[in-house]
Amino acid sequence: PPAEPFVRGVHQYLNQSDCKRVVVNETFSRQDPFLNVDTRIVASVDMLCEVLQRKALGQIKSSLYSEFFELEKKASQAIVEIEFGEVAAVSQVLAQLDRDSALFVGNSLPLREVDYLLTDKIKNVVSAHGLKGIDGIIAMAAGYQSANSNRLTLILGDISFLYDLNSLALLKEAKINLVILNNDGGQIFSYVDCKNTPCFKANFLNPHGMNFKNIAAQFELDYFCAKDLVSLNQALLAASGNSESTIIEVISDGKELQNHQVSLFSKTIERLKS
Repeated sequence: PPAEPFVRGVHQYLNQSDCKRVVVNETFSRQDPFLNVDTRIVASVDMLCEVLQRKALGQIKSSLYSEFFELEKKASQAIVEIEFGEVAAVSQVLAQLDRDSALFVGNSLPLREVDYLLTDKIKNVVSAHGLKGIDGIIAMAAGYQSANSNRLTLILGDISFLYDLNSLALLKEAKINLVILNNDGGQIFSYVDCKNTPCFKANFLNPHGMNFKNIAAQFELDYFCAKDLVSLNQALLAASGNSESTIIEVISDGKELQNHQVSLFSKTIERLKS
């Protein structure tokens, strides 16, 4: 069964609000760690959404749809105003995908960035969050792709990549665009208080100072390095026309990551108010 929503803010909102919480699951497994579920529906999520959509379309005013999509359009425009980094890179990768594309997202920061930027345009999104840590992501993605004919885009961080190098051998038999967000370490820990401690760099950040060109060559995989939006677009275009797996390494400044995210949030608010 799918894991609980990983965004802490979702749980905080539900615990503080009076809204009713409905959990939809295809099995009878209990998914209620905060004991705040009001209704459980045992059904296929796709089937339930189709039924609700048919019933709701005739009841919701079209002006509400128009207002919502106009706000979403304004918010999406904010991303083009921030400097290049992994947030902008993730947005560009998502923009290149269509509704029938398959997307696998690694854990840690990539999952949170995709969660913030993803729209309903992409239907097939998979993650191992709640099942495992950052190890074995490439192997799991290769296994998922082997059961599907569509080309798969995998977004993961540099530490996740280093944890599963041996699984690159599986990419020779798969059709995967592997996008690595190389911010030189476990930058997710820069969001917690320990970043100001003397042991932070050695025990949490673990900077490696590497690029992955030679690793790709060792496994005979096509490789592209993206340091700006132009080179990223060129890499994505080349990978889309490749019949084999491709590695795209996005080089970003981990020290600027939080600044980029703060900039994106503030610009999004400005857009929504305009």
